[in-house]
Amino acid sequence: MKWSALRPGVVLPVATVLTMLALHLLAPIPVLALRNAAFDQFQRWWPRPAVEAPVRIVDVDERSLERLGQWPWPRTRLAELVERLHAAGAAAVAFDMVFAEPDRTSPRALGTAWGLTGAAAAALAALPEPDERFAQAVQAGRVVLGFTLEHDGARPPSEVAHRIVMRGDGALDALPVFEGGILPLPALRQAGAGLGAISFLPDADGIVRRIPLLARMDGRPVPALVTEAPRVASG
Repeated sequence: MKWSALRPGVVLPVATVLTMLALHLLAPIPVLALRNAAFDQFQRWWPRPAVEAPVRIVDVDERSLERLGQWPWPRTRLAELVERLHAAGAAAVAFDMVFAEPDRTSPRALGTAWGLTGAAAAALAALPEPDERFAQAVQAGRVVLGFTLEHDGARPPSEVAHRIVMRGDGALDALPVFEGGILPLPALRQAGAGLGAISFLPDADGIVRRIPLLARMDGRPVPALVTEAPRVASG
């Protein structure tokens, strides 16, 4: 069949597709920027309708800091928050933060910071630890703790990934790859009902347009916080 015999209604769409394919292969970054700009404009013209969801956000805002003091708060206060949410009927509580270090307001930490020795240091060391109090609330309140994905750092414990089953060849290859992460304290990790990644993958312009539901860390699939929280809430 000669090209001259083809109708313009056939040639034009084919030429457009071939041109876009060539641009995508030869200059993917400009094409991606154009696609993102078009996506953003469509969101302004036809935004997704707001849908009522059984989710409530507890925001630590400026008003909270003025009332309860600067961040980070003592873990005892966070324990009270978890207990109140659990008593109010929360099916699950998810923290989009990482508790990777001991509470800096713990008696032992204060004793070390103040350089106390002898009886004074022993008296402080005998007081309950805020992290232990927080761990008890976490265990009783069906809490999902956050961790960050890194290209180095600690390797994930087995409990991060043991609930995920992958089927089919190459399923892991489609997931973003990370070598390690920053994880919560072991005691909190063991007390939690789940662990979820809170890392984002922004586009080149710094805007987050998508959140991965799963990632691959140290060769294993791990859930995002937005994936793990509904699982825990559903029992």
